[in-house]
Amino acid sequence: MDRETWREFFDSRLPLLGHRNWVAVLDAAFPLYGGAGVETIFTGEEHRTVLASVSDAIGRAPHVAANPLVAEELRWVESPMASDLLAALGEPKFMAHADILEALDEISRRYRIFALKTTCTTPYTSVFFVLGCGYWTDEQEFELRRRWASGVQESR
Repeated sequence: MDRETWREFFDSRLPLLGHRNWVAVLDAAFPLYGGAGVETIFTGEEHRTVLASVSDAIGRAPHVAANPLVAEELRWVESPMASDLLAALGEPKFMAHADILEALDEISRRYRIFALKTTCTTPYTSVFFVLGCGYWTDEQEFELRRRWASGVQESR
């Protein structure tokens, strides 16, 4: 990265990412992955700052959309950071931490995961943005597949 900041690095990568890629904002103890599909950067910054910046950038990107995924265990962590994080995320998807690790392994075999490690020392606070298409919804995809299967093509 030389003199490039993590934000500049992330901003340069975001246009390359698309549906099925992940962006992760990690706590300090999250393991460094050795697989080729995971690119990890240490930000040296506070978790909330990195999370807000990443969430904002994804929200502004016209080509991707994401809902946050967090460890189910976070609901049981008693700390102000955990409470603040859950409140800030709104309605994240929850999955057991071990299952998230398995999903990371599987996804990183085919798709890129961009991981930003923070200085946060509260357990289970890592947030995973599973990217989807920003201009095509799951409902639109379902309807297209339904029409395709039925062989009915609408006139344009």
